[in-house]
Amino acid sequence: MSGSTNPQSPSPPVARFDGWMLARIGIVLLGVAFVVWSRLNPVADNFSPMGAFAILCGATFYNPLLGMVVAFSAALISDSFIQYHDLMPATYLSFMLYLLMGRLVRSQTDFKQMVAAAFLGGLQFFIITNLAMWWYYYPRDWAGLVNCFELAIPFYRMTLASDFGFVALLFAAKQALFAALPALAAAQTSTDSPQAIQS
Repeated sequence: MSGSTNPQSPSPPVARFDGWMLARIGIVLLGVAFVVWSRLNPVADNFSPMGAFAILCGATFYNPLLGMVVAFSAALISDSFIQYHDLMPATYLSFMLYLLMGRLVRSQTDFKQMVAAAFLGGLQFFIITNLAMWWYYYPRDWAGLVNCFELAIPFYRMTLASDFGFVALLFAAKQALFAALPALAAAQTSTDSPQAIQS
């Protein structure tokens, strides 16, 4: 009959992942708070969850702009309490690349992908921020460049340690949430298809 309503017609797609959206908002708020607290209370120089959090945002949000806003909000809030400095453009460029590393982690239970993202993220952070450090604070010659990078090696070790450690911690915390709430994991799976509505 024309004009009749099919009772079996599917619900609007947005209704499929309301639970996943709420879980993601909770993860975001906890993550931002954790990053801000950790950067304001550092264990050691360059030991920070910021890079790992940017990777998590890149892997979690289908909309890269939204992921960037979330990751940068944690950096900007904490930097407003710490101090703005000459290296901030290079540092934020590096955070952007961390986010892109997270985009490569399409399977969030794939250990190899997470290790690769953490390693590449830490490497580009080391290169970009130390090029900026050399430009601003060292003689702009080959000797100054070598000296800058040699002195930065201990900090690079801390960057790698924090990236590997916090990537494991943040992704494990996210998976633990799904294990506790299986419906949310199922809702995330429904957003993995190309037709899913992107946040």
